[in-house]
Amino acid sequence: MKKEEIIVPRDKSPLDILAEMGERTKSAWIFMHQNAIKKLISIADSHREHPVHGFIEFYWKATKKYLQTSLITEYKPKNIWVRVISIEANNIAFHEFSKDPEEIIFLKMEK
Repeated sequence: MKKEEIIVPRDKSPLDILAEMGERTKSAWIFMHQNAIKKLISIADSHREHPVHGFIEFYWKATKKYLQTSLITEYKPKNIWVRVISIEANNIAFHEFSKDPEEIIFLKMEK
């Protein structure tokens, strides 16, 4: 199975990179570094942490370019990498955690 760590440039978001990857993300496992989670928290229109249930929800309102976007990740603040559970976005092929992934993608923000 292919594994790839991608460094996300400071002027982009992890979601921009996933959109650029096209269909590759459709049957992948996606993990985000805690610094990517912090970036998403800073750019989301809203987010809610659910520590008891173990996940974080992120939301972006619809714009002229994109439909409403939502992202759910694990909530594990002590882990360096967290799993992306689902993404609902018109420009990202990944929708939910695959049971049979073709690759594993790790996204980490540039320092």
